[in-house]
Amino acid sequence: MIEIFDNIRKLYDFARPCVELADFVEFYSETSPQSVERHIDTESFSVKLFPSFTPTLWINLGEEYYLKGLNSNHSIAKNRDVLVLRGETLERIVRYNDRIFTIKFHPLGFERIFGYSQARIGEGKFGADDILGENTVQKLKAMSGLGEKVKWIEAILLHTFHQNKKSSYYLTPLQQSIEQYIQSDFSSKMHQISTSLCLTEKTFYRQFQSVIGTNPRYFFSILRCRSALTCYQNDRANFSPFAYGYYDWGHFSKEIQVFTGQKLSLYGI
Repeated sequence: MIEIFDNIRKLYDFARPCVELADFVEFYSETSPQSVERHIDTESFSVKLFPSFTPTLWINLGEEYYLKGLNSNHSIAKNRDVLVLRGETLERIVRYNDRIFTIKFHPLGFERIFGYSQARIGEGKFGADDILGENTVQKLKAMSGLGEKVKWIEAILLHTFHQNKKSSYYLTPLQQSIEQYIQSDFSSKMHQISTSLCLTEKTFYRQFQSVIGTNPRYFFSILRCRSALTCYQNDRANFSPFAYGYYDWGHFSKEIQVFTGQKLSLYGI
């Protein structure tokens, strides 16, 4: 199954974060065994995820699975949990009895809660146990349902957020830059954004890279591709590439090929 092209959400149960965490956490989810049984008829399957730079915690509630990146493959043992930056295309290769509990953060949300730059995740500086603690992870795994897990983990996240709460003035311009890019229909140029923030383009690039884990040009191209491709998949008849800052259909197709690694025609589009 491939993100955006296939409805991978149908395999999971989802929960939204509480109001206080909504700016930091995108969602919580847990594999639904009933949904997997209903939609998957093979012993094993894979879930392919494109880059997003949204830090994600995968708490393994099931068996061993494989995590395939662009340049590496890892066997994730039954008792191992993973924290990933989602800075590259990842593919989880799992068995039908796969069970995973997910906490997906917004860009910058991870740092606002834990006080660590998400760029350090991409450098392999720490893992799931380093962030939540081994005891917390084990207690989480022992809980029965998604609702119970979410209620308990949110108490931990809120406590951590208030405990680590500090001046985040240095994050505000970066958040504003993301919002500005979206509000401009994905057409703002880097020099326009940096000027609006009263920063030189060089300073903006450096700050963005150190916090997000990649440069703003690449991050914004991913943000635009994900938004445009999702819209195209949901409503092809009314989709216009111009609404997302693309010059024409050729520009849109080329960018999507760079983002996904394949031509749209190979996905049956």
